[in-house]
Amino acid sequence: MMRTFNAEGARARRGARKGAQAQARSRGPAPATETHSAKPPMSGRNAPAPAPKPSEKAKDPAASTAVGPGAPFTSLRPMKPATIHQALQLQSGAALNRAIGEAMIEEGDVLNGRFQVAQADSMDARVADFMDVGSHVTGPVRPGNGGEVIVATSEARATIPGVIDTVREAPGMLTASASRQRMELTGNSLTLATDAADSIQARNSLEKMLAHQLAASHRLGMLFADNAATLIERQKYSGAVLQSVEGARQANAAARMFASFQEGLLALDRIRRGGKQTVRVVHQHVQVGPGGQAVVAAGGVRGGGRKAGGRTRNGQ
Repeated sequence: MMRTFNAEGARARRGARKGAQAQARSRGPAPATETHSAKPPMSGRNAPAPAPKPSEKAKDPAASTAVGPGAPFTSLRPMKPATIHQALQLQSGAALNRAIGEAMIEEGDVLNGRFQVAQADSMDARVADFMDVGSHVTGPVRPGNGGEVIVATSEARATIPGVIDTVREAPGMLTASASRQRMELTGNSLTLATDAADSIQARNSLEKMLAHQLAASHRLGMLFADNAATLIERQKYSGAVLQSVEGARQANAAARMFASFQEGLLALDRIRRGGKQTVRVVHQHVQVGPGGQAVVAAGGVRGGGRKAGGRTRNGQ
């Protein structure tokens, strides 16, 4: 009887354990329990310094004041500018540092104030060195074509290489290149532009460009006028309001082109006359006898004397 009782108790215990495990699996993983180190935490001088946060690392003064060759440009410390824009920013930063330093000296912080002023002086010196043309070239600087002066700095070579070449080209090559570009820009008005330049006997590049503008304005105005006439003719038979509206728009555009053409002709006349206006004043001396009448007009003088018998032409 004893062995039978023990076997049944073992089976009961195994069944209880399996039931508890099934309930634990259905509830999910058990929450993590806190574990405490057997070693007590250090305090006082032996306590290690906490690790700095990312935001605190950015505020580290030693890291912020480090300026190396590859450091990004900042306008608040002495750095060599690479462009005109950076030089102007550095000049503005120098003025700010100088004002801060002078204010610190007035408040009694002489050491830091003098440091700020010295930094501002160094920044101004770097700006002056960059602005000096002699620091970018090895020879004398002379004006090029068009009276322009361009220093071939690394910034200029990267941004405006074509402008540098144009200013430094020989005058004959410059004229030929400019003539070719003018002809290309006329587009479909090439024939009209060439004829207009020959008609006014253009004496320089400016008059040639003005003649080309006149030709382009004339061509566009005539095209707009033709479109307006076509749309208005169609509107007579179709009765479509949209065609009438578009025809009016085309007519207005043609009028603007024609007005531009006429203003261009007036501009050419002013250029030829040197911008001077001539006023002609004509003095006329008229002598009228006693009892006579005279009317002064642009065509001349017409006088009326007395007829025989003492009467004038109007009967008096």
